[in-house]
Formats: sequence, structure tokens, C-alpha cells
Amino acid sequence: MTIKAFRIFLASACVVLVLAVIATFATRQFLPDELRAYLSTRHHEAVTRIGIFRFIILLSIMLVSVVSIVGMFMLKKWARVLATGITVVSVVISISSFYPIIRSSMADTLMSVTSLLNGIILCAMWFAQGVRNEFDK
Repeated sequence: MTIKAFRIFLASACVVLVLAVIATFATRQFLPDELRAYLSTRHHEAVTRIGIFRFIILLSIMLVSVVSIVGMFMLKKWARVLATGITVVSVVISISSFYPIIRSSMADTLMSVTSLLNGIILCAMWFAQGVRNEFDK
């Protein structure tokens, strides 16, 4: 994989993620009443101490992710390690969260595409000869 292709995948992942977040909120009105009611109760639960703690953790992950993305565009070695760490932490948080994820099929598909692109990016950083060599400099 070339550096140009790597950066295209990275930019695409960012764009698709933004679209997925927009789709998640824009399509809530199409969910059945029961699911919207459940989301509303989850929103009220988020105001508790545990909810605020989770929000702070997620906000921290988002900020570190932005730093990591900038570093990956600049092909910095630390960004590769940081992106991998963020991915591992995100997977652990997702697995340990026992709440259902409720979103439309459009938002879910966009999130799946984002995950696929993130997997391609991680593989390219660690295993694609041209990209890996640039990160190792």
C-alpha cells in the first residue's frame, strides 16, 4: 500500500465516522416508540456519577483519537502505537458495556464501514511494507 492510499483510507474513515454519528442522531425519529423511550431513559441515567465518569472517559478517548489521527497523517511512530492502544481500549470498553446499541440500519452500516476502514488502517500501519517503513523512520 502506498502512503497516498493509506491517507485516503484514513480520511475516508474520518468522513464515514462523522456520517455515522450524524445518521445515528438524524434517524432516531424513525425508531419505534419503545426504542425511543428506552433511549430517553438511558439519557437520564447518563446524568448519574457513573454516567459522568463514562462521559469523561469517552471524551478523553475522543481527544486522544484526534491526536492519533493527526499523528498518523504525519506518519509518526508514536501515533501507530497510540492508535493501536485506543483500538484495544475501545474494544474492551465495548465488550464490558452490557447495554444494547440502538441505531438505525444506516447508522449501523456506516459504523461497520468505519470499523472495516480502521482495521485496514491498523493492518497497513503494522504489516504493509511501504506504510510500515514510513512509520519506522
